[in-house]
Amino acid sequence: MMTYPSETHVGKCIKMAHAATDIPKAAVAKDLGIWPQQYSKVLKQKDPKVHLVMGICNSMKLSLEELVSYGDIHDSDRREEPQEL
Repeated sequence: MMTYPSETHVGKCIKMAHAATDIPKAAVAKDLGIWPQQYSKVLKQKDPKVHLVMGICNSMKLSLEELVSYGDIHDSDRREEPQEL
């Protein structure tokens, strides 16, 4: 079983999932029954409400684990060791 650090920013994971899958944000917002502007606010949240995250997973046809794994992409520069000069 995979575990994720508590500092995972779920909104950023969702943004990265959109970039990787080419699924339009407007399409997911429509599936959730919210305005695109409301969806943009969800993407800025570190910990959006669980029912929204699960709805996003369903709309994007991703498991929760797959969605959160996109956090590795946006966190990769933070985890790198400093390079020596």
